[in-house]
Amino acid sequence: MLSRALILSSLLASAIAFFVLYLYYKEKLTEDQTLLWLFICASIIVISLWQNLLVLLNTYIVKASNITDFVLAMYIAFLLIAGVYFSSKIADLHKKVLILAQEIALLKTHIDDIRNNRKHSLE
Repeated sequence: MLSRALILSSLLASAIAFFVLYLYYKEKLTEDQTLLWLFICASIIVISLWQNLLVLLNTYIVKASNITDFVLAMYIAFLLIAGVYFSSKIADLHKKVLILAQEIALLKTHIDDIRNNRKHSLE
């Protein structure tokens, strides 16, 4: 029998999933971010409704002394993966901003050259 806490956690994960879909619909999240958060919500729902899966994973793969240690390790692993993912996104955006700044500087130089040529041609 499922406890109230597990039912509440699965309902909360479902609500978060709908909120993530709403943010994607409003174009506040990208596709890859939406998929990441939907995967997390689905994982929480599956673990909440199928408790034996967590016990099986711990028994045969991780072999932690306590289930809570395993859950904590999963959360830490998720945070590490999310940190690396967002760091790579920030690095990519930093490169794009640098390229845009250089292109703007070139365009400003080109515009100044055009203005100077007009002034000289009018004189």
